[in-house]
Amino acid sequence: MKMRVLSLFDGISCGRVALEKAGIKVEKYYASEIDKYAISITQKNYPDTIQLGDITQITEKMLDELG
Repeated sequence: MKMRVLSLFDGISCGRVALEKAGIKVEKYYASEIDKYAISITQKNYPDTIQLGDITQITEKMLDELG
């Protein structure tokens, strides 16, 4: 079983690290983060992470379109 994850205030994706260590497979990982350094670490470690940017700019329509 694979999960779709929406991580708000994602930081350096510690949530994804925890899921990985627990053996939980991730189908898609969406992250909301604005700190450019945190984003760069996430993208280096997990280049398939889909960055959504500022949480205040995320809309219900945007999430619906992501599936």
